[in-house]
Amino acid sequence: MSKVLSIALSSLVASNAWAAKETVDPRSFGDVVLFGFGGTLEIEATQTTSGVGAVDAAASIEESVVAVQGLSDGSTKSAAEQQSIDAFETVESGLEVAFGWAVTDLDAMVADPAYAAMWDAKTPAINKKMSGWGSGMAPTGVLYKDLATTLKQADRDALMDAMGVQYIAVASLTISGDDQGVSIGGVGTSRVKPQTFTSITVFQRGEKKAVWRGSAQGKKTEDAIKADFGQAAEGESAIILQSIQNSMDKLAEKYAPEA
Repeated sequence: MSKVLSIALSSLVASNAWAAKETVDPRSFGDVVLFGFGGTLEIEATQTTSGVGAVDAAASIEESVVAVQGLSDGSTKSAAEQQSIDAFETVESGLEVAFGWAVTDLDAMVADPAYAAMWDAKTPAINKKMSGWGSGMAPTGVLYKDLATTLKQADRDALMDAMGVQYIAVASLTISGDDQGVSIGGVGTSRVKPQTFTSITVFQRGEKKAVWRGSAQGKKTEDAIKADFGQAAEGESAIILQSIQNSMDKLAEKYAPEA
């Protein structure tokens, strides 16, 4: 066989193998543990000479009083944790609807001895200290997405073996929004209609690299939230969750079976 023909055949085999990996059907995974989770908020207010942000600034004293009260009675921490739980469960249910996965429930996952031991071993002390505040959108006991991607194959395989599954997944969310400066009573303030970009990475037992990656950008929400809000206020959490749901709807649409 000529050298040129040999190289051509090798290239063909490699391209076919890549194509096969690219066409993996995510509906074939079945039971999945969403072992890594987290997100970032990229929403900031715009301060301009026209007065945008003035209403928010005027309300800052009242908000500070409420924040101090929330810190003292523990309600702020509780709300932050609940928002992270709601985000996780929105993605969990979205994946089940989109691909028919049986995603391990959050409570069952964090209570699993193998998962709890892995979380304890792989999570730095500072992350544990922040746990309970919904830090990085990861609920208490859930491995943060960036830490999840550092696990070696042996660690992942051991976890899957202990939990009795063939697949584990990492979900990464980016919630963003452009400032929609609006006028309230003739005075400017900052509002955004958030949208979420969701990325899902799936690992299979026995495989070194991810076997599937999917991502989708959801549409903007119909309602707006206050820009640079820090922790979502009452009523705004539902808008954030709608943004995440929009992303999951788009994920299902983007990777729908071909007719």
